[in-house]
Amino acid sequence: MTMFGLGTVFGSSKKDSMNDGPSTLVIKSQDIDINKFSESNVISMREQFPGLSDDVLARYLIARNNDLAKACEQLNRALDWQALHCPVMKSSCMKEISTGKLYVRGFDKDGRPLLIYRSCKSFPLERDLEECGRMLVWFAEHVKRRMPPQFSKYTLLIDRVGHKSENTDQELMKHMSGAFQDMYPETVQRIIVYPADVLLYTVWAVVKWFMDPVTREKVQPMMMLSGVEQYIDRQHIPKAMGGDDDYEYSPDHFDDPYTAEDLAAYAANTAARGGATQQSIPTAVAEVVPDRCEK
Repeated sequence: MTMFGLGTVFGSSKKDSMNDGPSTLVIKSQDIDINKFSESNVISMREQFPGLSDDVLARYLIARNNDLAKACEQLNRALDWQALHCPVMKSSCMKEISTGKLYVRGFDKDGRPLLIYRSCKSFPLERDLEECGRMLVWFAEHVKRRMPPQFSKYTLLIDRVGHKSENTDQELMKHMSGAFQDMYPETVQRIIVYPADVLLYTVWAVVKWFMDPVTREKVQPMMMLSGVEQYIDRQHIPKAMGGDDDYEYSPDHFDDPYTAEDLAAYAANTAARGGATQQSIPTAVAEVVPDRCEK
């Protein structure tokens, strides 16, 4: 039985021919398909990356099609990036956080967190590219810390109400795509785009065939609100999109998401890799209030 990860926790997960005896895998997330990686590779990665959970190691193996060398290379890149740039603090990207273009609120029908992006709030000609990138990481860390223990993926809801061509920020996506692929592999359940007008839907019908099947299946352009409601209850859909959630965004609803333990782990990684963070680690940790914006 693998539902909710119980099979792997209790040692009945898939094994490969290189291992004898009972399984030692501890996979807690039901989003992780144990048929897409080998236990022997997880064991090998444990030796190189002590302290990281089997869930994390498995995500990197799945992202690299169970290629041990490539998974280790990707994870090393992520840890190097963290040593140079993390933790990203609210004070370093306050202007971008204040725009309200991105925030975490609500859940999809399965109970996964919703990351909501309002494209009409994006103005590429006015934003600072580096600060906007830090804002994306900052909210990604919020999502990670709000994740229910049985999941490891979130749903991205792209709100295109009021979207204009000048709101498209391709430069930001190019700038951050590599770092996000390394830092957060196998963490997106689906991407819902609404409203998708005829032009977007037509372009998508062509472009999607140039994507790998896994990515293609995650992106769901919706022309009708009923399509969004297949995955998200109305109470969690913003009112501007036709749902019932009348939440008014405020940056005051979000504090830095890190605990003292998180900050210590970042400091240890930086020291181990000889990096120097671009912003000092605070001596006092801001209070984390994960549910305040849910009220």
